[in-house]
Amino acid sequence: QWIFYEDPRVLYISTHQYPHYPGTGAATDIGAGRGEGATINIPLPAGSGDANYATVFDQIIWRAAERFHPQLILVSMGFDAYWADPLAGMRLSLNGYSHLAGEVIRMARQFSEGKVVFALEGGYNPDALRYGVSNVARLLLGEPPTDPLGEPPGPRQEPYIGALLALLRKLHRL
Repeated sequence: QWIFYEDPRVLYISTHQYPHYPGTGAATDIGAGRGEGATINIPLPAGSGDANYATVFDQIIWRAAERFHPQLILVSMGFDAYWADPLAGMRLSLNGYSHLAGEVIRMARQFSEGKVVFALEGGYNPDALRYGVSNVARLLLGEPPTDPLGEPPGPRQEPYIGALLALLRKLHRL
């Protein structure tokens, strides 16, 4: 985030559990100087899963990409938001991850002639990593993803993020 914090040529977007280590990435961290507004932090509460992430993509990330028209999309993709990750408290399923990766691929086709790079950066559940990375490769090849691990156990109710979405729309004029 800090590398591009004052650079208006780079749109930096981060979805992450908040507060969590290292404690940065508040919604109000939006860049500085000429780069103000080019940093979009989306600090999601613990328990967020497929529905909250999809909503964030629809209401924030797509709108930001449409305005910015990236020439290349770089994704630092962590699987630590997977529901069975031992460190984080998020509830993404492999299907949820595949949906998000598919959205990024669609963005790349629309804005950057398909130029997209996915780099693995985190996740501590070996099965989620194995199937998740495989699913990204499948999607890039035009093949359907799989989810042999299933949905998270327990209730499907996710934390309310309406106030966060309203704040992000206001901060970034989306």
